[in-house]
Amino acid sequence: MKKLLFVAAFLMATVAASAQGWWAGGGIGYFYEKPKGAPGGINSFSFAPEAGYDFNDKWGVAAAIGYSGEIDKSLATNMTQSTHGFFIQPYVRYKFAHLGNATFFVDGIVQYGYDVTETKGGGFTTKDDGHSAKVGVCPGFAYAFCDKAVLACRFGFLGYQHDGLANSNGFGFDFSSYNLGLSMYFAL
Repeated sequence: MKKLLFVAAFLMATVAASAQGWWAGGGIGYFYEKPKGAPGGINSFSFAPEAGYDFNDKWGVAAAIGYSGEIDKSLATNMTQSTHGFFIQPYVRYKFAHLGNATFFVDGIVQYGYDVTETKGGGFTTKDDGHSAKVGVCPGFAYAFCDKAVLACRFGFLGYQHDGLANSNGFGFDFSSYNLGLSMYFAL
């Protein structure tokens, strides 16, 4: 299976020079995959802005709101499956170690999402939808390029997940996922 990772871009806003204050960040992503022998490819995209407030050099709160979609034309000739969804994810961040410009943290997250999948082809259309939920922790690190720009990366998840589309529940850890974003600090 040949995969092409096309873009992960990040864009944000301005100003502030202390360990406390408001910040904004987030990410935009795109992924294209063309399975070998498949009639078409799979396009995935996401958009997830977030904003937060750091109380001090240890504690902060934030929330992300995201939209993602996938259009899959790899199933069969003249068949398309589309999945679109949104999520809201408030979280608390605890920064437990600082090493120069690097900060190591853990985010305690609560996430709610809603997804809709539609399959078209062969003269029929089916629709399915489901709610999802996530409660757990995500470790990560941040690197401050200056006092206004911070690149943050979460890797993995430990906790409970419910997937309404797949009708599944689970508890465990997954260190195969990561989330990369750029944040800018600003003062009000």
